[in-house]
Amino acid sequence: MSSFLNIKERALKIYLSRKFSSGKLIRYLKKKDIKRSGNLDEIDKNSITLAAVQMGADSVNKVEIYLNKIYEFIKTAVQNNAQLIVFPEDILTPLFGVIPQIKDLFEKENREKTGDKPFGNIEEIISESFGENVKIIDILKFISPYFKNIFLKVFPFLSKSFGVYIITGSAMLETENGKVKNIAYLCGPDGVILGTQEKCHLFFYEDEWGISPGNDINVFSTKIGHIAFPICMDATYFETFRIAYLKGADIIAIPIANPEKYNIWRASRGIWSRVQESPCYGISSNLVGKFMRLTLTGKSGVFAPLKLTLNGDGIISQTKTFDQEEVVIAKVSLPKLHKYRKEIKFNERFNIEIYQKYFPDIYLSAE
Repeated sequence: MSSFLNIKERALKIYLSRKFSSGKLIRYLKKKDIKRSGNLDEIDKNSITLAAVQMGADSVNKVEIYLNKIYEFIKTAVQNNAQLIVFPEDILTPLFGVIPQIKDLFEKENREKTGDKPFGNIEEIISESFGENVKIIDILKFISPYFKNIFLKVFPFLSKSFGVYIITGSAMLETENGKVKNIAYLCGPDGVILGTQEKCHLFFYEDEWGISPGNDINVFSTKIGHIAFPICMDATYFETFRIAYLKGADIIAIPIANPEKYNIWRASRGIWSRVQESPCYGISSNLVGKFMRLTLTGKSGVFAPLKLTLNGDGIISQTKTFDQEEVVIAKVSLPKLHKYRKEIKFNERFNIEIYQKYFPDIYLSAE
């Protein structure tokens, strides 16, 4: 039986290596004959254009369909002068439909619909399909080398081709030390990956599956300001944005995949509240739709401190729907943000010496 499983594993590896070959992916995109934009040729800090992609989670049965979707989102944003484009959390979810065994596994789980957990008895079904000791995290490790090409090859190619910054959204991928983490990437207009961000605050099922949390918030210097991009649950806690602010962030993006029915008040506990507490511009990009038994919802948008928005509501621009694909565009002014911070004397509220003395040790002691 084990030799049979090994044969299946080898066959699947060959299949995936062909489907996700970096050369094949890039050759397909080169056929698009992408014209590089001039969106970053001249930078006006008073008018930085941001784009948030609200993307569906529905599975696809061909990698090319997925590439077309990503391409069209970026093209739409670029045509609206976007200089930074942000994609959602768990952005590679639709690609599970490309893998026959995993697609069949998900369909089986949907049919059986037993138990009261969001993912039902998915662990048991994985064991039946792949072997008694195979866990969800093993599946994630198995597909990582192939799925990772979307982040390492496709998005850098598209960011360079279009001449914009792209925050790729995130996925659960295996790292060099063998741990699986929820990771997002920032690609520059020269096609270079400027950095990554690991999700620090895990959702409960991520913890149950054995996903490892990150332990730092990174801020990156770009032509359009200093950018941070914590992931989903990270925005639930004020410390995340406060740390990014103290590291110099002007723009904080949050890729999101929120598995709950849409509620405006529950949604407000995240990025909207955070940019009021730590004055920055915020971008939320949501994965929406159905994935297994989960219903993913959220209104993507660009947010700011109340006094920096036209209606005084903290919203610069937001999608019309919470469950459909959209691209939202907004312009922000960094000089206005910096002026506002000085006017409210925000930096005077901090006791940096106390922070340096007790953090992060005070948090580590609670583990």
